[in-house]
Amino acid sequence: MRRLALIGGEDLTERLRLSRDHQRALATLRDGIESMAPALELGYRIGAKANDVILLRAAIMGMPPDAGWQADIAKGQAAQFPVKPADLMPDVTGAALGAKLKKLEARWIASGMTLGKAELLS
Repeated sequence: MRRLALIGGEDLTERLRLSRDHQRALATLRDGIESMAPALELGYRIGAKANDVILLRAAIMGMPPDAGWQADIAKGQAAQFPVKPADLMPDVTGAALGAKLKKLEARWIASGMTLGKAELLS
């Protein structure tokens, strides 16, 4: 899958008749390569596949990954967003609830996943 992600091509999944699981894996790798999310965030969002993304980025750029990237991925994989929808309800509901959670999650990730629930909700 790493090689396919590196090769690219728009109709690659149809020409090769990839299974849905392989299509999703390929899309995850490609999206990760295109995003400039740090290793910590990739670990949180896509788990172990973040290792492949970081290695592919390094191959494309022709330089080694940043020091500590594996530790960052492991930290991201283990992290749990401290705020739950119930923490914001009933004050915030519907689409506003989703938007607020997304905003808080972005703030939490930007902090290096160090902010706690109380700090995020204040």
